Amino acid sequence: MNQPRRRKDFSPVVLAPLRPSLEAKDLVAIQVCRLFYDDQLTKIEIANRLGISRFRVARLIEQARESGLIQIEYGDREFLHPDLAQALSQRFGLRLCQVVRAPASRDPAEVAMSVGHVAAALVSDLLARGDIVGLGWGRAVGAVVDQLPSRSDLDIDVVQLAGGSARAAFGIDPSELAHGAAARLGGVLHALHAPAFVETREIRDALLRELEIVETVQLFDSVTLAVLGIGAPSPMGEDSPRSALSIEGVLSPIALEQLLEAGAVGDFILHAFDDEGRFVGAELEDRSVAISVEQLQRVPRVLAVAYGANKGRALAAALRTGVPTMLVTDEAAASLALAVRLERR
Repeated sequence: MNQPRRRKDFSPVVLAPLRPSLEAKDLVAIQVCRLFYDDQLTKIEIANRLGISRFRVARLIEQARESGLIQIEYGDREFLHPDLAQALSQRFGLRLCQVVRAPASRDPAEVAMSVGHVAAALVSDLLARGDIVGLGWGRAVGAVVDQLPSRSDLDIDVVQLAGGSARAAFGIDPSELAHGAAARLGGVLHALHAPAFVETREIRDALLRELEIVETVQLFDSVTLAVLGIGAPSPMGEDSPRSALSIEGVLSPIALEQLLEAGAVGDFILHAFDDEGRFVGAELEDRSVAISVEQLQRVPRVLAVAYGANKGRALAAALRTGVPTMLVTDEAAASLALAVRLERR
């Protein structure tokens, strides 16, 4: 079979400033145009990279031309940082990356809202009929779900990727987030009625044989787009936990301490990893009710969402795991993630 050839008819075309409120559909159109005009990828290569059809790629480019989106300069520079995004993409092999500029107020709530808005727009615009969307938990995923647009044109499934906890605060519990995403996207909800952690592997295995749980767990292997937050576990008792795993009661103090002693600096859902991107805490994983690391690694599109300077180290480690294929973050976390250097051994 002939391989797609790179275009040689490149002419420098850049994008014009957008209207004050950037429309959700423009975000993916901008990314497609960057890949097409700047990186000179073919439409087939872009389609494969973003998981959409080549016909949609062609339509986005054509619409960008007709609407005047392509004119003088990139329209996302006012609130996005393409240079940092490109640096992260190149270092960690990301297919798509958006870095939100710091707001003038530096208000953490405004940062969360901005990152959530961009990530929600990308999720909505990348979805197609038949997709199976997996939801993690945490504040970052909550910020995304809060700003998902209401849609009724999709025939999709929304899957809760981890059990919950009665200790989880409002706005970060996985069942709540999956329910909210399904409602906004008009999807079919597949909840996971189970605790995040149980006492033994035997109890976990018994739970996974329950019909209600089996019906959800069986969809883990079919997830086409996963949306995950990146946690940064901290010692029990800190005023502001940076990971759902640090919330008192989700993990016992002893289990959390053992995880930190094993070198954990970050986590996806219930899976912790060290600075080098190696997953740690195998014993804890054996007691977790969640999509497995191996299953996560097979999901074709994994969107990681994180923000805040205190997530910089965890973000760098998360990207080293190779699990995320796409990322939305803020300027502070991106800058610190790029500054992290592993010590030579």
